[in-house]
Amino acid sequence: MGLSDQPTCRGCKLEDETTLHVMCHCTSYATGRRRLLGGDEIPPDQIMQTSLKILLEFIECTE
Repeated sequence: MGLSDQPTCRGCKLEDETTLHVMCHCTSYATGRRRLLGGDEIPPDQIMQTSLKILLEFIECTE
């Protein structure tokens, strides 16, 4: 999730690349999200309940 001049998601290229989109909804990262966070899409409140280690692993798979 590095910085980009373009607002469009680098994964799906369909929506704006926001933290919420990447962490919870982007279809391009569904496999990593399913493996590490338990679902293709996750509710935002689940992020707050997830360990930092798991969140960092997920962020690594988005780069």
